[in-house]
Amino acid sequence: MKRCVVLLGAALFDAVCSASGLLLTPEQSVAVAQRVRTESDAHVWWTNLTARLATDRVEASRVPLKGGQWWNYYFCKDCNRQLVTESDARHVCPKCARAYSGWPYDDAALLLRHMKLASDVRDAGLAFLVSHDGRFAAYVRDVLLSYAERYPKYELHDNWKGKSHLGGIVTSQALDDATWLIGIASGYDAVADTLATEERERIVGVVLRPEAELLKGADRGSTRVGNHECWHAAAVGLVGYATGDAALVSHAEKSSAGLDFQLEKGVLADGAWFELAWGYHFYTIQALMPFYRAKRNRGGNVPEALHRMFRAPIAQVMSGWRLPANGDTGAIPFAPGSYGDLYAEAASWWTEDRALAAWAAAAPKGTAGPALWGRRTGMERFPRLASKCAEGSGVAALRIGQMPDGSPRTSLAFDFGPHG
Repeated sequence: MKRCVVLLGAALFDAVCSASGLLLTPEQSVAVAQRVRTESDAHVWWTNLTARLATDRVEASRVPLKGGQWWNYYFCKDCNRQLVTESDARHVCPKCARAYSGWPYDDAALLLRHMKLASDVRDAGLAFLVSHDGRFAAYVRDVLLSYAERYPKYELHDNWKGKSHLGGIVTSQALDDATWLIGIASGYDAVADTLATEERERIVGVVLRPEAELLKGADRGSTRVGNHECWHAAAVGLVGYATGDAALVSHAEKSSAGLDFQLEKGVLADGAWFELAWGYHFYTIQALMPFYRAKRNRGGNVPEALHRMFRAPIAQVMSGWRLPANGDTGAIPFAPGSYGDLYAEAASWWTEDRALAAWAAAAPKGTAGPALWGRRTGMERFPRLASKCAEGSGVAALRIGQMPDGSPRTSLAFDFGPHG
């Protein structure tokens, strides 16, 4: 059983926190291990995951000496292609071969390394929960202790060499710090029991808590609704769960810009995210899922608004499996299996929802979603999609007939809604 590092005198919270982890409960870990042994699809995912972790370990263990810079800087000025890192001071366009160095390119390359480290820490923690292989726990330990050594030397900075309160420490903005922190906190939580007491105290006191305080400060007193705020709050809440700090969990949900407020004001009646662009819609879901997974693993309830967010794109999907152009995202492909990892987990939460189950059943083979949450058989045929008026987001989707692949034979979308 997981034991919380910090006890706050809240016996009930401590008892619940000690029952499960941020990524998988003990029961879920056993189920994943069983699928990896008996299902070829899950075995492919596991083989790819562990091979990648083995390959990445040498490079990923190089924790940078300072924070990274804005990802948008890491593009060729002529070709608008993302640069390729050849060395710490040389970054090359893959199309025209133009080389860049100095600020902001050297620093933007560090952002990519920080984010890769956070992703690997999370995945190594997940691999440890499934396999109990101490090598994965040791990798997480080494990276986190390296951050504990270097993090105090990082400076607050933003995208323009300033020190805005919306800037970051590990990255150049609070948004990216939150994304990084979710991976770091998740990996820490998975291996915390393998760490010595002084190691846990150092990681929590020097890295996790200061980052949570930074993100709290970014939204202090704010009542703004937005995807940034969802990432900030989710990261703060995960640190709270990982360290047993009930106050941080409460802040994540109940503060002026917390998740309760975000879902109440940001999710429209039909389930669409208020920014009315599908890119932001799924980006916001990606922020919400880690927090509500942790809450659900501890016996908490997941808001119905999140369920509606998963159903909203299905309600508007058109002929050829595409979503209608909306906001600044434009029309995008959206076929059964799209965002399969997210939909596989959602289908395991709302098991009575046939549409979610059918969508998740089409997830690509060898991917994380079916391996972690299972794949329901017999759900491959997608239910016929009737016309739907999504009044909240202001889109009327007229759909007639059904193609062999399940998509509407004929469709037409009318946009009469608010500007996102």
